[in-house]
Amino acid sequence: MVLRRIRLFADHDTVDFRSALPGEAELAGPQPELLDRPRRPRVIAVVSSKGGHGCSSLAAGLAQALSAQGHRVLYLLTARGGRSGPGLQGHQWPEADPGLAAVSQEPDRHVLAVPGLGHAFVRCSAPGADGPDQARQLALLMRRPALDRAFSHVVIDASPAGLPRAAASTADLTLVPWRHMPRPPGRDITEVRLTPQGEVWAWIEGAYRDFENSGPTTLENYAAYEQRLAQFARHHSTQAADDELEDTLARRLFLHDTDEAGRQRWGARWELARDGWIAHLRHQNATGWDEAAGARVTRTLSDQEWEAALRSKVAEAADEVLWDLPISTGRRRPCLVPTTRMPADVLRPFRQACTAQGLRLSSTVLPDLGNAIGPASLARWEDAARQLANEAHAQLPQ
Repeated sequence: MVLRRIRLFADHDTVDFRSALPGEAELAGPQPELLDRPRRPRVIAVVSSKGGHGCSSLAAGLAQALSAQGHRVLYLLTARGGRSGPGLQGHQWPEADPGLAAVSQEPDRHVLAVPGLGHAFVRCSAPGADGPDQARQLALLMRRPALDRAFSHVVIDASPAGLPRAAASTADLTLVPWRHMPRPPGRDITEVRLTPQGEVWAWIEGAYRDFENSGPTTLENYAAYEQRLAQFARHHSTQAADDELEDTLARRLFLHDTDEAGRQRWGARWELARDGWIAHLRHQNATGWDEAAGARVTRTLSDQEWEAALRSKVAEAADEVLWDLPISTGRRRPCLVPTTRMPADVLRPFRQACTAQGLRLSSTVLPDLGNAIGPASLARWEDAARQLANEAHAQLPQ
């Protein structure tokens, strides 16, 4: 547009743009249709890198809600197989899947009207690929004149089996449904007060976990360890045959290797604890806890302890969301859509944690309906989908 103005006024010595601004016809030049061409459709991507969070249900419900508000909506499915959201279980989606490359070149041939739903549908998957090439093809598809003329909104269902990264990098707005929201910790907790013998057992357990984590790393080391284990079994065959745990022989070999360190650390307590550890494990597996190890004590957390535990749970949940996001948080901040209702005392710190990590948190919670969908629960779900559609539409570029 600026270049056209420069060309139109190239022969003028001075230009007063307050009084000499050219009209629309002059600005259009030889291609007036460019001024009348509508903006490309606003694109909403519903993405997830883990199944079971309600990605497809949210995308289908969003397309339904937007079309019910009078918008011209295209529902774009980037995964193979059928999809159905609440209220659409009996609907048969078209099975045609020409592929992303073909649809991006000729969308008018592949976009199908869906009778009774009020919006159009196209499936265009790219199995085994979800990278920059697919993002460019999606961006090309959004700029095709066939979509400019026909649709105002495109909802991309980018479930884990589809194109979550390509869809998120193309969209104007990215929604990420998330089901595993943190639960506030209980005020009462159970602690184990260890006996002197239980303290030694706890030390043995920690040392054995370290031993397992740093086990043989190469085939040669593993073969040498197996040979040593077999040699140890020959010298302890009677004792090993009496044990019931599958890994008892390895545990006894570990105790043999740590015998000197245990004596130096625990003195006279070591032998009694060492000899009773395997029997303690058998008893623990059968009844839950050996009374010789300690006692269970229930106490109530203080306000400071409870708030610290809550912050820890919230931070853990926010880290889990970021770890499993199919995209990085950056210029286009994704919006997290809870599909599990959170208690009020969790919502605020979780929102703050999301903001600190570059995420937005939707104010609407999408209900988790499960398998049984009754009329009342379906009405609540559709109402939540309408609220999400209004919230998403307000964040889209106009």
